[in-house]
Amino acid sequence: MHIIFFQNVFMSTAFSSCTLYLTRYEQQSIGLKWSNLWESPLAGGDDQMDFGVSLMCLLADAVIYFAVGCAVVYFRREHSI
Repeated sequence: MHIIFFQNVFMSTAFSSCTLYLTRYEQQSIGLKWSNLWESPLAGGDDQMDFGVSLMCLLADAVIYFAVGCAVVYFRREHSI
């Protein structure tokens, strides 16, 4: 789980992870609901990631990229000619 969790630092990987879990729910004809948001769609319980964790990683990525963007804009204005 730790490797997958740290791979989700990249926005495209986190988005792909979310869509992967969403399609797994849809393939099983379960559908994603609030009641199974934090449960893995894989049988056997071998998978420690789920859609909820992937979604939280995606939201954390959005906050990180927003902060980096604000810092770049701030420092670019300060040092412009």
